Amino acid sequence: MSYNLDPKLLAEYVSRYSAEDGDCVRWTGFAYGGSPGGVIGSKKFLVARALWEAERGPIKPGVYLRCTCDLKMCINLDHRKLMTQKQMSKLNGSLGLMSGPVRSAKIAATKRAGKQAKVSDADVQAIRESEEPGAVLARRYGVSNATISKYRLYKSRREFGGNPFLGLLQGA
Repeated sequence: MSYNLDPKLLAEYVSRYSAEDGDCVRWTGFAYGGSPGGVIGSKKFLVARALWEAERGPIKPGVYLRCTCDLKMCINLDHRKLMTQKQMSKLNGSLGLMSGPVRSAKIAATKRAGKQAKVSDADVQAIRESEEPGAVLARRYGVSNATISKYRLYKSRREFGGNPFLGLLQGA
């Protein structure tokens, strides 16, 4: 995707919404999906990508512009690197950003807090301690028999605690 923005308008826009922060250039405007974003006229664009295209040429389809510094809103092109999806996945995996117990715990907490959660943590604990048949509990809580079984076997709604062996102990 090429933006084909007027370089003069782009430079003017960037100077209005950016500030130097050490050797980074912090974007102070808004963001699209966590990346610096902008609008000139009715054209929406990703700022770092538009700057890269204006200064270094077009970016091939399927290639991403990754920020290499710790400041996600940095638009300094010296802190950007072109990468494919495969390269980004490999790098994110090596940094532990795509998997692991911390990410799993965050995903689980988000799902439990969302509107889609039919059963509270307290209800799950009550299901696990209950002697009643799964079919009775499934009707009571409005979930399937399989869901009740998964709760009881700790295959769903695992507890993420400080003990790394907690998951092993619960399944026993």
